[in-house]
Order: sequence, then C-alpha cells, then structure tokens
Amino acid sequence: MRWFLRLKKETNLRSLDKAFYGGQPNFTAKPLIRKVPSTLRRNEDFKKYFMPKVISIGPLHHDDLTLPESKELKLKLAAHSVKKIGLDKESLYRNIKKEMDGLKECYDPQELEKYSDDNKELAWMFFVDGYAILQAVFYMRYGNDDDDDGKLFIKNDLLTFMYSDLFLLENQLPFRVLELLTSQRENGEKFMNAIQRFIDDTVINPGEHSEWWREQQKEGQQIHLLHLLRVRLLTEEAKPWWWWCGWRLRFFNEHGFSNEARTKRYHSHTIGNVKELKKAGIWLKASKTSCLTDISFNHIFFFGKLRLPPITVNDSTMNLIAYEMCPDFDNDFTVTSYMCFLDLLIDEAEDVKDLRDAGILYNRLGSDEEVAKLFNKMNSDLVPSPMIYSGVKRNIHNHCKTMWINHAAQGYHTYFRSPWTFLAFLGAIAALTLSALQTYYAMHQQNRVRSGDLLVLRNFMPTSNDSVSTNTSNPSNFQSANSHLIQSFPRHDTVKLDESNFVQWQHHISLIVGGYELTGFLDGTLLALPRFIQSQEGPPIPNPEASLFHQQDKLLASWLLSTVSSPLLS
Repeated sequence: MRWFLRLKKETNLRSLDKAFYGGQPNFTAKPLIRKVPSTLRRNEDFKKYFMPKVISIGPLHHDDLTLPESKELKLKLAAHSVKKIGLDKESLYRNIKKEMDGLKECYDPQELEKYSDDNKELAWMFFVDGYAILQAVFYMRYGNDDDDDGKLFIKNDLLTFMYSDLFLLENQLPFRVLELLTSQRENGEKFMNAIQRFIDDTVINPGEHSEWWREQQKEGQQIHLLHLLRVRLLTEEAKPWWWWCGWRLRFFNEHGFSNEARTKRYHSHTIGNVKELKKAGIWLKASKTSCLTDISFNHIFFFGKLRLPPITVNDSTMNLIAYEMCPDFDNDFTVTSYMCFLDLLIDEAEDVKDLRDAGILYNRLGSDEEVAKLFNKMNSDLVPSPMIYSGVKRNIHNHCKTMWINHAAQGYHTYFRSPWTFLAFLGAIAALTLSALQTYYAMHQQNRVRSGDLLVLRNFMPTSNDSVSTNTSNPSNFQSANSHLIQSFPRHDTVKLDESNFVQWQHHISLIVGGYELTGFLDGTLLALPRFIQSQEGPPIPNPEASLFHQQDKLLASWLLSTVSSPLLS
C-alpha cells in the first residue's frame, strides 16, 4: 500500500513539472483547427451555430450521421473539379499523401487520434474535401459558364447552406491543401482568384483594398477560410498622411502619453441602447467600409453621429468569436469586442430594427427578436478587449451625461421625430408671428382713434386745400356760417370704421361733414371762441357764441365716435 501511495505522489509531482514546461500554448505557431471552446459549446442556444447543415469538411464531422447527403455532394463537386484539371488523379492524390505529416499538425492532436495509423483515409478525405471546396467556390464565382458539359447542377438552398458551412470553425480544412491541389494546374490562379472573390463577397462593404490577399500569400498566413474572413474584416483602407497626424493627436488627447494614464482610462463606460441614444440626440450611420475598426463618434451641439461598420449576423459571426477564443490563437478579440459593443446597443427587437434601417446590421438568423435574444445571451459568455472602442464609449458617455445636451436632445427627439412635426412647428411659428403683427396693428389703430378723440380725427380729415370747402379761420364767422345749432344729424347709412376700411370711412365722413359745413371743426381752420368777452360796462360776461361753438363741437364728436366699430373703442 505504501508503494502505491509513493508512486501516486511521484506521478502528481511529474504532472506539475509537465504542466510548467509544456502546458503553455505556442502562440508563435499557427492556431490549430479544433472544436469550439467549451465556454460557448456548453450553451445549448449556441450549439446550432457551430454544426454543419449540409456538408462536412475535415475530420471533425466526417462521420456525422445527420448529414446523409454530404458524401455524395462532395464527390460530385470533386469529380467536376478533377476533370477540369487535366492531370492524372493518382498524381494529385500523391501530392496530398506526401505532406500528410505537416497537414496533420494543423489539427488538435486529440481530434486525429482515430486517424493516427491511417494516413491514407485522411489523405483521401483531404483530397475530396479540398476539391469540393474549390469547385463550390468556383461555381459561385463563375456559375455554369465554365462548365463544358453542363452536368453540374446544385439547388440554391443547398448552395446557400453549403457556403455557410465553409465558415464553421469545426469545418475548416488547412489552406495548404487547396494550394497543393491547384499548384500544378494551368488555371490554378483562377481558382485562387475565385477564393479571394468569395471572401470579399461575404463582407458587406469590403472597400477597395485589394492588396490584402497578396499580403497574406507573402506572409504565408492563409491558415483556413475562416481565418481569411477575419483578416478581411480587419483590413483597413489606406489612409492619407494627414489622417494619421490627426489620429495621433486624437489618440494622445484621449489616452495620454504615459502607460499609467492609458491604464486609468481603459475602464468600462456604460452607454445606452439605440432607443436611449436617439433620445440623447445620437443618430446611427453605417461606415464606408466593413472594417471592424472603422468606428467613430462626432457631435455638434446636442447632435451626435455614431458610425459603425456594417456586419452580417449569421453562423460565421458566431464562429469568428469561437475562433478568437481558441486557447492557441493570440489576438486582440476585435470581432468579439465589436459584437459586445453591439450588445450594448441592443436590448430588444426595436433596437435591431433601427440598426437594420441604418444599414449596420444584416440579419441572417431569423427574426429581430431572435437576434436580440442572441446578443443578450452572449453578454454573459464573451469578454471584450478593454482597449478597443474605449475612446468611442467614453465620448458617447460624456455626451449623454451632459444635462443640457440631454434635455435639448430629448426635446428634439420628442417634438421633431419626423419631418411632419418640424413642418408643423414652422407653421405654428408663422401663425404666431402673423397673429402678433395683427394684434399690434389693431392696437396701433385703436390708439390712433382713441387718443385725443376729435383732435386726432382732425388729422384724418381733408384740410382747406382739399376739394371739400371749409369755413374761414375768423371766429366771427361762426355765427354767420351757423345761424342755428345742428343738434342731431340725420340717420345716414354711415360706414363703420374697422381695421380694414379706413380710406373708405374717411371719404364718407368728409362728404357728410362738408355737407353740413362743419369741416372747420375737424381740420382746425375754425378756431375755438373765448368763453368770456368784455362788456361795454366793464366786467367780462359769458360769450353766447362760444357756448354754441362748444355744443356743436361735442355733438359732432359724439356722432363721429358712433361711426367707429366697437372693437376699436374697447
């Protein structure tokens, strides 16, 4: 019993030494093709995104009984591809067997345990699967144009699912296999161009950067198709020199010059979902390219614009995340970080719809509700990079927390959410302006009538130079011109003065007053008589003519006021 315990102790100690010296992944080598990390695989909601639907590529799903048409479909594709090559099938097959040792090193050793002593079966698998991939990509690029006999026909539904299966992490084939199968053919470059175009077409806005493929060929980093898709999503467009100068200034302003300052600033900032950002005056717009680093936020006053690269949410997106989580793949988690950034914006299906309307998110998984649930579930299983997008998050956070910006933006979002509300606002302003002008004009006219009563009305009447005859300014003429007092005026259909008929009223009143020879009372040519006159005996006595003058003046003023409408006198 003691010897057994001693042996177990020594075994445990050796396991520690083995873990210390050989347990670390080799980040200098290419990442291995392996199964999806258990962090994602154990989630039942995510499993369906990692399983092939039509075709199995490589050894991980080679014996999958749920894919009965996979073997026949691959043989059909491979047969058409081999026929176009024009070389002996045996020689092509030997090329694969010669490099089997190196090809097997591209996989996790645990996944090839059943093929450890059977290179021939594995080589045949690589041979058939490789040519199936080449023919499928070639068929997508050129269709039946290059098919001499026209016998290759694949239904569109199978093609769609097959192209989706080519970007599954567990369905990858070493790119070296594709190179071996096309190295000895005359138009092998045509096949490679088809693969490049296949990757570009998978990206929404690939941009005009065409050197990424040559750079990958020079560096020998064409690991597999999924890796190439990730490289394409991270390929940036060439920037002019002045853009880099501005970028450096923005970088140092945001992150500082010291490592300590940068470390302090790389903390998480919370931002709201799409609905909350819109209330804060932030609008979404798709970036010019699909490069996942092509993201920016700019604001003027209380308006902000968030530019996000467009991306397709499908099975390949989930597999890119799984690829970045592989233990031997040293990367900056750009795809994972971008999906986590979108998760901050998405809480419900309405947020997904807004992103779709902005041309940012292309849904290939189903309904908006399903996509919203997927992002909300991913939040607990993904860990983004703390540095990527930290500056954008901080700027959005600072914009939203500014109170006056928040209130102004919410008011704009509430009352001007559509062009019709803005037009209604302009109409209301115009109506208020016209109403104010109308009120001012009415009050001004009313003051002109009410101030001084008859004295002001005199300014409205024609003077002695007008066509209406008037009395002279001699006071002694009052009695001769008016032998009797006009106590009441005859009832005429007199025009009532209002806001719009002053000229008509003026001429009407002038004719009536002139007919009674009373115009002098209005234009000032008939002067008022003194109330007292000097008597022959000595003391002053009341002037009877002055009494008649003032009575006539009051009666005329009363009648004139009766011709003015009530709103002007109120």
